[in-house]
Order: sequence, then structure tokens, then C-alpha cells
Amino acid sequence: MLKREEHINLSTFHSSMNLFPEQITFDNLESIFIISPVRKSTPENELEIKAYQRALQATGIESYYPLIDTNQNDSVGLTISKTNKEAIKKRDEVHIYYEQTSRGSFFDTGMSFYFNKPLFFINEDELVSEMMLIEENDNHIYEQTKFTKFLRAYAYNTEHEHNTFIDDAFTQREKIIQANEPIPFTWDPQNSFSTFLFGMIYASGKEMLIQNRADLRFSEGKVSFDNMLINLDFSQRKNLF
Repeated sequence: MLKREEHINLSTFHSSMNLFPEQITFDNLESIFIISPVRKSTPENELEIKAYQRALQATGIESYYPLIDTNQNDSVGLTISKTNKEAIKKRDEVHIYYEQTSRGSFFDTGMSFYFNKPLFFINEDELVSEMMLIEENDNHIYEQTKFTKFLRAYAYNTEHEHNTFIDDAFTQREKIIQANEPIPFTWDPQNSFSTFLFGMIYASGKEMLIQNRADLRFSEGKVSFDNMLINLDFSQRKNLF
């Protein structure tokens, strides 16, 4: 489990009033990567994140915000993902502005976990709200519940109990690190952990062998996980040589 020695509570941040603590101190922290919605970003999200950046900048902390700092002109998604991968590797920590429908955020979280980056929640209140919501629903929301519990165990500024989901993630990470052959992967776009696992495998730079290649649909000129997986599939690329 990844924790910092001192937990910094930014819960006094309120986007409607742009209020931050007078002093934000992250010891030995020089730069962060911000995970947030991109395709589903809203003006409200962007105002909150930019205000967060200003608060960090005031303490000398540099932040990388993909919506602004990553060129989003990409017909598949691989260029964007490669740029974000390198940006995550270079930063000390990853701070997430959580939105439960942002699949790209799950992917970036997978890359962050693979690179052993500490995770900090910018808007922990959103995670709490989601937990209250999903616990009232049935099996249809189970995987999201599972991923939410994992995130609470991964982040160092959330209250949580130990759970098996963080153990499962570490186990998968170790398997990826030890892999010497193309890594089998079954893509399930409805499963948050599937997107997270894809992010980990992609971060490793190792070959992937898509188990359900026939389920993927290529969309011309569109950034999508299907398009990325089709391009990354080892069996597909092997046939090109």
C-alpha cells in the first residue's frame, strides 16, 4: 500500500468558492501528474482543476494537466497515451480528480500504479458520494464498487480498510513485471479493472495478446481503447511481418 508519512487534507477546497487552505505543504514534492476526465471534461471540472493547480504552484509544485499539456490531436489514442505515460514516469506523485464515468482515468491510474506512484484524491467527496450511491444498487454496479474500494486503498489521503482488491492489483503488477512473453489480455469495456489492467500492461511496454480480438471494433479517426488494442495486439502485428 502506498502512503506518505504525512497525510495532507485538502478537504477544505470548495470549487464553488475557490477556497484552499492558506498553506499547502507536500514535503519533498516537486511535481505531480493530474488524472482527470478529458473527453468528458466539463467547464466546472476545468475551473476546479486550474484552481487546484494555482494553489500548488503557489507552493512551488509543478503540475501536469493532460487536457492542457498533452496534444489531444490523435486518431487512435496511442500518441496521447505515450505522452501521458512519460509524463507520469517523470512526476513524483499522481493526483486524481475522480469522475466515475471517465474510463481514461482508470487507464491512467493503471499506469500510475505500475510505476509505483503515490495517489492523492483531489475530490475525495466525489468518491464518498459514489460509495453511498453504489451500495444501494445490485450486482450491475459490483465491479465499480470493487474498483472504488481499490482506489480508496491505493490513495494515501482516504479513510479505508484493507481489502483484497489492492492485493489483487499488486499480484497482477508483479505478473506483468515478471512476464517474458506476450501478456494475454481479455478486454471488457464494462469492467473498470479491465481498463486499469490495460493501463498497467501498456505502462510496462510489453507485448499484449488480445484474447477476444473479434470483439474489438475499429473506428476510423477516433480515439478509443478498441483502436489502441487493435494496434497493440501482438498476433495482429506479428502477421504484418
